[in-house]
Amino acid sequence: MIVDANSASDPIVITGSHNWSYSADSRNDENTVIFHDQMISNIFLQEFAERYHESGGSGTLGQVSGIDNVFVQDLGSGQVALHQNMPNPFTSSTRICFESTYNASVSLSIYDVAGRLVRTLLDQENLSPGLHIVGWDGTNNRGDRVTSGVYLCVLQTDAGSVKRKMVLVD
Repeated sequence: MIVDANSASDPIVITGSHNWSYSADSRNDENTVIFHDQMISNIFLQEFAERYHESGGSGTLGQVSGIDNVFVQDLGSGQVALHQNMPNPFTSSTRICFESTYNASVSLSIYDVAGRLVRTLLDQENLSPGLHIVGWDGTNNRGDRVTSGVYLCVLQTDAGSVKRKMVLVD
């Protein structure tokens, strides 16, 4: 559930395995997670909007912010972090989040498990500090859809590189 995704005051995402029944409340081990975070609510809204429009929906879902919005986070001086893509596994597209505490020249690439370059998402882009979100639509550099499998997302900066595994399923 996404509550007030377009509100800057307190956007909320409620998720988990809770099925809202008496058994869930009294007997079963159910989980409810509540996020009070603008970035997370925006990511959930983007994902919902994509699935909604894929299935033929045409209604307005509010203001879905672009994937290159920057949200400032405090990691400590001189650090870069690559977060797990979301969703993972994914079918048609995924979002890759990374953050830096300094102005960094960043390359973000996707490789197959054999180490072959599949897609370059960012090529030595100069980015300001903060959280950055980049989308990948499961295509290679030629625009062809890639096959199901495990892929490596590699974030390269002047300080080194960080890798994360991603799973694409058809």
